[in-house]
Amino acid sequence: MRKQPRPRILTFAILTTLTLTTWVAFEVVRTFTSPTPVSVGTTILEPFNPAIDTKTLESIRGRLYFPDDQARRGALPASPSPSPSQGGPTLPSPSPVPVPTGTEEGELTPSAVTPSPTPSPAGGGT
Repeated sequence: MRKQPRPRILTFAILTTLTLTTWVAFEVVRTFTSPTPVSVGTTILEPFNPAIDTKTLESIRGRLYFPDDQARRGALPASPSPSPSQGGPTLPSPSPVPVPTGTEEGELTPSAVTPSPTPSPAGGGT
């Protein structure tokens, strides 16, 4: 007995389904692997003035200067030092802190105690 041939429409439907499935799969892969387009603002794309602005340079020279060791510790100077040639600023000393002490009646009264400085961790992280 002879087999009946498949109808051409069924073959066409199977090939079309395989083609669409492959197409969708490749589009999904392409979407996840392609880089995201970057939009650059118009202010960044504008040409800049190549002339040297001496006012800006002078204002930069007049800013605060922190020595490397002080910048790593995260300590702020007691007074600003505008240039490295004037030497590093001194750090402020700790101020007295009131600490409550007990009395005979059970009430607490503050008394001034000067704390001892505590070492800061290396790197000066917060």
